Amino acid sequence: MRDAIELQAGRCLDHGGLAGRATVWLGRDRIDQRVRVRVVETPSRGVDITVLREGAPVAERHLKPATIPCADLQAAVGLAVALAIDATFLQELMSEPTTVLAPPVIATSPPAQASAPIQSQPSAQTPSLPLAQAAQPQPSPPPLASGPDNRASLAGKAAIHGWVGVVPSTTLGGSFGVDLGWPSAALQLSGWGTIGRESQLGAGRVDVSMLAGRLDGCGRKPMGRWTGIGCVGAIAGRWVARGGDYRENYAPALPWAAVAVRVATQWEVGRFVAIEVAVDGFFPFARPRLDVVGTDGAVATSLQAPAAGFGIGVGPVLTFF
Repeated sequence: MRDAIELQAGRCLDHGGLAGRATVWLGRDRIDQRVRVRVVETPSRGVDITVLREGAPVAERHLKPATIPCADLQAAVGLAVALAIDATFLQELMSEPTTVLAPPVIATSPPAQASAPIQSQPSAQTPSLPLAQAAQPQPSPPPLASGPDNRASLAGKAAIHGWVGVVPSTTLGGSFGVDLGWPSAALQLSGWGTIGRESQLGAGRVDVSMLAGRLDGCGRKPMGRWTGIGCVGAIAGRWVARGGDYRENYAPALPWAAVAVRVATQWEVGRFVAIEVAVDGFFPFARPRLDVVGTDGAVATSLQAPAAGFGIGVGPVLTFF
């Protein structure tokens, strides 16, 4: 079976696994050496199966499944290959003409006393036997129909980000989280953090970083190896500010929260690994403010969180199941 299958694989099928599946479904691992099975997997068209006998195609099938796990696709293609081989041999056997052998004729010499040949009449009780007719070939079974796969998946992700308007200065940061997904939707929970960057504020300086948690509901659109993603959610955390070069320096932790939106795309580089590139937008509704107070107790200068910000991130996505 392994020698008979010619595989042009895509992202799911492998030669050894497909031959093993076909052998299990067919019930034997040896077939006619003149038969070859060509299997071509393409991300956009599905799977094409062609059975060739002495180099000439005698049966073709096309599977165009929805998004399903690779193990299920390999099992379905193995079954389709086994059915195509069985149908090819059945059609060949039933299309061969059936030869009907006539019974031998025994010649006898008439008796010498007979004046006329004896003519035999057919008996009314002896039914005439119809000629055997060649059986008509039966049509091949229809290709397997694969229904949509609505099972959930769980993935972990991490990313490096560049942010503008999230803290007073442009900065870098990172995120990590989990993604509970379905073919067309996902729920994402993640943690975010920035590197502290100094900003000049009055006569001194302030170093501001941020730690936050985020929850998003997302829509997904698979397109072969690519998946488009759009999300809306909320992010909340704290600004951690550290003053310097003031008469008295403080390190307050101030609440920060925003509506978050995201547009992203994932590129599948392996069965369980993808790379995600995302653009995030933030619209704070809880904006912290830093005040510098003079010796007289009055506010000398202040700094409030920006009214909007955005970020660009890239990182790996690892699918657990």
